[in-house]
Amino acid sequence: MSSLSSLMSVARDALTANQGALDIVGKNITNANVPGFSRRTALIENQVFGRGGPGSVLFKGPQRMFDRFAESRLLGESSLLGAARLRSEGLMGLEAMLAPQGSGSLGGRMGAFFGAATDLSTGANDPTKRAQFLARAEEVAQSFRIAADGLNARRSDLQQQAVDVTKEVNSRAKEIALLNGKIAEATALGDPVPDLHDRRDLLVREVAERAPVAVVRESNGMVSVSAAGASLVSGKESSTLSATLDAQGKLKFEMQRGNGSPLDITSRMTSGELGGIAEARDSDVAGMVTELDQLAFDFASAINSAHSAGFGLDGGTGRPLFTPPGAVAGAAATMSVSALVQGQPDRVAASASAAELPGGSGNALLLASLSSTPLGAGGAPGARFGALAGKLGTLQNSASNAQSLREDTVSMAETMREQASGVSIEEEMVDLTRYQRAFEASMKVLRVADELLEGLIRGV
Repeated sequence: MSSLSSLMSVARDALTANQGALDIVGKNITNANVPGFSRRTALIENQVFGRGGPGSVLFKGPQRMFDRFAESRLLGESSLLGAARLRSEGLMGLEAMLAPQGSGSLGGRMGAFFGAATDLSTGANDPTKRAQFLARAEEVAQSFRIAADGLNARRSDLQQQAVDVTKEVNSRAKEIALLNGKIAEATALGDPVPDLHDRRDLLVREVAERAPVAVVRESNGMVSVSAAGASLVSGKESSTLSATLDAQGKLKFEMQRGNGSPLDITSRMTSGELGGIAEARDSDVAGMVTELDQLAFDFASAINSAHSAGFGLDGGTGRPLFTPPGAVAGAAATMSVSALVQGQPDRVAASASAAELPGGSGNALLLASLSSTPLGAGGAPGARFGALAGKLGTLQNSASNAQSLREDTVSMAETMREQASGVSIEEEMVDLTRYQRAFEASMKVLRVADELLEGLIRGV
């Protein structure tokens, strides 16, 4: 009787264990395509009833398949991809502001300006040619302003994007801290809560896409998360990440815990979306603005120097064609035709001397010749603009190539994670069959034991 009772207990435990395993397999199959889901396996242990007694099995619940190395690799690669992607997006479309196709580009309008100077040299006392020369000058100034406004607008957009991304980081950090508390409580009770672990790891991964992170896993189930070297989540508490501008107008990232003092982490924000935004805004686009300003300053200064030396039909001299830029910074955004000549074609200094008036064109020829004269320490106007547009193309290609590379490395890291934690439908179907057969065998043992026990009771 005792042996039959033990046999029934063994069969019962086996039924429970295999039923639990079947449930786990079913959940794996159901969630195979859910982002962040980690495969579960049934944790089944041997159980011995007394010395020399029959063995049984004990179902301990689901065991989450997790590889810390693979997860860490994925976090790092995700940060690098986030930086590459946001940098590429930050540079996208700038060519339409700086160098649109056709004569409407800055380069095309500078060429038209010098062409108008050449036309003016063939008819210095022609009011139409003088008016056309002033119109071409205004178009050049307008093109500089449009390009500068476009670049500065992109910097403003990137600043706002950085603020939005920090808000996304902060919301995820709060949820990670909340999950830390729940997981710690469940761990203390012996509950593995794999769903909470999956959710938290997915949130950490989303933070890693936005900022460089490091994760430390505690024995109580909690994780500590640092972003750019500063604590973002510690236990049940989270810090606040912010994005502002420093005294030089560059992005500044700070981390603050509660009412504590903010910690400047700008220099360590080298990857993640925030790192990519900062590089695009404060390195790539800012560099383009600086070079555009330098070109505007050199162009306006050279033209003004030549124009001021000439004489208008009214005999006036010493008048600049463009409003003299006070400094290199902002020269492109503020470029305009000087109020001393604007709307007054007679004041265009086409003559090299008063003796040439009214038909002298010596100064118009000088202005036209500046198209092939180096500006400042650089090349001629057309070459300077070509170099500027070429640099933009190089930056865009570099950013696009970096994004493609990081997409490949993330794909490799995801493959590593999938090998450790991903669900294979083929493997799950094999396990489903295996546990189903084991369940059926346990049921058969239970029926046999029940029949033997019934026969023993009836004395058969």
